[in-house]
Amino acid sequence: MIYIISGYWKDDNCSFEDYLVTEWDCVPEGHDEDDFFYFGLSEKILKESNIEDALDFVVTSYHKIQD
Repeated sequence: MIYIISGYWKDDNCSFEDYLVTEWDCVPEGHDEDDFFYFGLSEKILKESNIEDALDFVVTSYHKIQD
């Protein structure tokens, strides 16, 4: 699946919007690697994103754009 996420960086609280991520560890067909902000983020990880997890950022919203 491919998602668009918004959130903020933990270190400085700067926000970001509309970053592409995928739950796969490879580039989905029809896309370039440079299109993606992060690989390997499942919907479960996106839902559970918080200040205490291992990521350098917190996801505040997301939506699926492709299966």
